[in-house]
Amino acid sequence: TPLQSIKNDILVIEKAYDNNDFIYIKKFLKKVRSYKKKLNSFQVQQVFKAIFPKEENAFFSSYKDYQSSEETFELAENKANKLSGLKEVQIYVKTLVLIHLIKLNDIQRSQKVADNLVQEILDINRRHFDEIAAIVYFFYARVYEVLGKSKDIREKLFDIYTFTCVKKDEIGQSTLLNLLLRNFIQTKNYESALNLISKTNFPEGKNHNELVRYLFYTG
Repeated sequence: TPLQSIKNDILVIEKAYDNNDFIYIKKFLKKVRSYKKKLNSFQVQQVFKAIFPKEENAFFSSYKDYQSSEETFELAENKANKLSGLKEVQIYVKTLVLIHLIKLNDIQRSQKVADNLVQEILDINRRHFDEIAAIVYFFYARVYEVLGKSKDIREKLFDIYTFTCVKKDEIGQSTLLNLLLRNFIQTKNYESALNLISKTNFPEGKNHNELVRYLFYTG
């Protein structure tokens, strides 16, 4: 089941953290995106409650897709305490919630979650967060796009792009470059888009999806 799969992901992340296996952490952190179409609000609530037991979670039951069942996300108390203290697990679960809220079109709550999540990732500044950070940046921009406030985050996107360049985060660079180009094109600011293209280079990494987007935006 999806809940069992998520539990397995989190336990693997914990084990990898204990073993300083950051490659494995990166691999399982980015799996969070694969659950977008597999979870309902009850299931997301179960995961959220297990990792953040003191946080308010009743709002999940107000969504139309909330379907309670006997399936639960139970963890032993000592295990839950350990997992809830790992930043890797916290970011994984918060990203899961963000993606779910956007799917439900709860944009106001999504905006709050996205704002906090982006800042938290920037404050952590750990290389094994690069993949999941890129996912968060994408959905952060998506929230503001739906709100019609893309211009409001343009400076922030530039700051994050500079940050990813400094730490040689290629997935972050390619994601942010595409988000900035999309931001300019959506607001018909074509001159700025061309200026950005002329002053930047697309990373030479193996991120095929972002390369396809870049080629689309640059014609």
